[in-house]
Amino acid sequence: MKRLTRSAGVAAGIASMVMIGSTAAFAAGTVVTVGGVGTAASVPVTGDNTSDITFETNFGVPMTCTDSDIDGTIKRGAAVSMGNTVGTIDTLTLDHCLATSLDFPVVATMTGQNITVRSVPANAGDPIPVDIEVDADVDGGPSCNFTAVGSVRGVINPGSGSTDGTIVLGTGLDLTIDTADGTNPGTSCGGEVVAGDTAEATGGDFDLTTSGANAGLINHS
Repeated sequence: MKRLTRSAGVAAGIASMVMIGSTAAFAAGTVVTVGGVGTAASVPVTGDNTSDITFETNFGVPMTCTDSDIDGTIKRGAAVSMGNTVGTIDTLTLDHCLATSLDFPVVATMTGQNITVRSVPANAGDPIPVDIEVDADVDGGPSCNFTAVGSVRGVINPGSGSTDGTIVLGTGLDLTIDTADGTNPGTSCGGEVVAGDTAEATGGDFDLTTSGANAGLINHS
């Protein structure tokens, strides 16, 4: 991990989930499918991490989480077009997290955010670059608490049979940090998390599982 030094002597921030973007030509009118069906429906989906979820600020301050609990929906029938919503995160909890070089134990939570198309894949069935809206609270008690607001980047990979799909987190400093430490306004977590710093996800892989009558492999065609 990079370790930059703040000119005032204080290192910064923390992070959130971020995802891989790529440039691509336009696919001709694809829509999200679940189980090969493209008619409109909201399909329940859960996400389980298969690797540690790691974050870093623009000053190299880390956070690592080992467990996730994610519930949301896949928007079957949604157009795979720039900025269009193809899914939602209804609730998200990142647990067993350690923040900053001082290893503060924290939990990250958020509700009600959209997953939108970041760039259009070249072909039907290609991975979909996405942005995930973030408005997260990171809570480790009075000594370490802050918020991360903005978006994270990633890519949705179509299902392959062993899983209904995957999301892989990538990099991009699209999150802004704010702090709520009343004893030291503007900073938290031993002075390493500073309001106004930016953050990104530096790693994390999730298996997606759909459920209900419309469950099936996630794709677009």
